[in-house]
Amino acid sequence: MKRSFVALFVLALAALMRPASAAEQCTSPGIDLNDLVPMHITAAQRAVLTRSYETPEVRGLRAALDAYLAGKADPRTVTLLSATPKTILRNHFILLDDEQNAMGGANLRVLSKSRYDAVYRTWVYQLSNGRWELRAWDVATCTPAESRWLRARYGAIFDTDAGA
Repeated sequence: MKRSFVALFVLALAALMRPASAAEQCTSPGIDLNDLVPMHITAAQRAVLTRSYETPEVRGLRAALDAYLAGKADPRTVTLLSATPKTILRNHFILLDDEQNAMGGANLRVLSKSRYDAVYRTWVYQLSNGRWELRAWDVATCTPAESRWLRARYGAIFDTDAGA
């Protein structure tokens, strides 16, 4: 019984950590990639967006990125982030999704202000001491059509909002 639980746990963890497939790129299914109308948000929507950058999980992600950039990150974070250019990690990002992870913590999808050809999928987890830890960092490379759509939709938000 114990052996099957461990195997099931490993399979569940592998499913959560799998790389992006062609069907799981940068945009949600059903998005009309020809709809290049910029997203303009109201003051109330901007306030909600700004508050989303203050959630514990987003602050935890930013703290992990900043620790890596300062050379003070734990070995796991160094391994996860070493392939990502530091210019990307320094920049602000837009939070696209924030969902609870089945293993605890949160799955975040973020778009870098300096790179519209990739969406970064992360898993941050809060330790018992209250500190947040980066558990996964994966990049979904966008198709040219997705990149155009992301730039068109979110570019105006970046022009007026610093992001996280």
